Amino acid sequence: MKKSILLLLMLTIVLSFSASADTYTWALQQGWAWDTNIVWNPADIANSNKYPNAKDDVAIINTLTVTNSFGAYQMWPNQFGHVFTTVGEWWLNMTNDLTFGAGDASTFNAMVFQTTNQNAKLTFNNLYIDESDPSWWWNHILNFRFNTSYIISNDLILFAEGPVDSYGYKDSAVIWFVDDGQFFGNQALIKEGEGRFIIGAHYSDTHQYSNPQFHLTEPIYVNNGTIEPNHGATFDSPIVLSGGSNYFGFYRQYSEDGVDAALVFNSGFYVANYTGTGAPLAPTNNAAITVCAQADSYVFSGHNVYFGGTVEGTNWFAEWSGGDVLFGGILSPGIGAGNLGQLSFYSSNTNTIRIGAPNAQVDLKIDINGPNNDVLVVQRLFDLSLTNINLKLNVTNPDPNVTNLIVFSFDGEDANIGTFNSVEWTPTNYTGTIIYYPNAVEITGIEEIPEPAFFSICALLLALIGLKLKK
Repeated sequence: MKKSILLLLMLTIVLSFSASADTYTWALQQGWAWDTNIVWNPADIANSNKYPNAKDDVAIINTLTVTNSFGAYQMWPNQFGHVFTTVGEWWLNMTNDLTFGAGDASTFNAMVFQTTNQNAKLTFNNLYIDESDPSWWWNHILNFRFNTSYIISNDLILFAEGPVDSYGYKDSAVIWFVDDGQFFGNQALIKEGEGRFIIGAHYSDTHQYSNPQFHLTEPIYVNNGTIEPNHGATFDSPIVLSGGSNYFGFYRQYSEDGVDAALVFNSGFYVANYTGTGAPLAPTNNAAITVCAQADSYVFSGHNVYFGGTVEGTNWFAEWSGGDVLFGGILSPGIGAGNLGQLSFYSSNTNTIRIGAPNAQVDLKIDINGPNNDVLVVQRLFDLSLTNINLKLNVTNPDPNVTNLIVFSFDGEDANIGTFNSVEWTPTNYTGTIIYYPNAVEITGIEEIPEPAFFSICALLLALIGLKLKK
């Protein structure tokens, strides 16, 4: 918290300065410090900082073909002690990888993205792939390393894309937020292009853990490509997924410890990958998940995954590739309190989606408003057992003459879903008759139970009337 406050105070000071905006092109074939004016062309722009360091400045790096003294294609933003470097747009057109940042946990530096009106941009185009090289895919990565922070005062578009490979994909351009860096801002981060956006490191790749942090007040939008959080990644705002072509527009989660990331599916996919050796681990996500009405959402979970948060929505949540997908938190059809909807689950392989377990019971929240209500629908969940589900009913405007269908299974008479573990009414003075079928649950006869005080008053009145009659 103290670091965040200090960073925002420093940012306020930095952004209070103004300078003319210019376009710079990297002039060397090797890496160097960002804030060294001799590496940028032109280096003698009048009234400038001699390198990209002003609001709306455009930085262009067409290629780096010679490694620096570290043996890597690398540049760093703080060679001469400049804590902040400011840029409006950063364009990279590369045929190789590039590492940005230098130092360790004790060396703080920052890149500020700031523009006057339009969105800020970071564009990473991979220009060339050689699939005959076994490691070709890993040769086209923009690595953000070490303790560098990234501050956005405008929405920032992250675009990454490579040429079409032999499989028809363009994901050979990778932006990798590797170590303990942080994003700050009151704006949104927008992922575009079919390339990958990897956040953090899992041990099998780097033999270390990292703790990247995203302190943004607006969502991270993944409109295409993938976002792939690893161990230790934290998010203050939700990740909003939209579909793309070739199964792109998805969230991939690795399985070492899991990441709690709130997800909103406008469409798109959730991929759970097992990495490493030994017994498969179950990645977890205990944050909220919302399935919107625009399109279906899918879990491609070749391995186990556990959702322990609130899942709400108005469409299908389907699983397509095996593994054991367990929902153990709260299921809430509809989006937001009082908004009715149908939340549906489909398993392509028998029983690969489970709703609740003896050691991970689910709360099912159902709103009923007169003849209308939420409903939970399942298909190919033959082992669905309501004994693992606690029903939480919220009733407004009840109609005792209406029968409300709240659970339905397309699996027919063979479903044998049983009865709920418990039933809770809100308000507590409502009741009704719950009708269980092998593949469905209905509620009818919902009515208000008179308060105990009402009966007491009635008894008192009867007693008074009785006394008067005796007289």
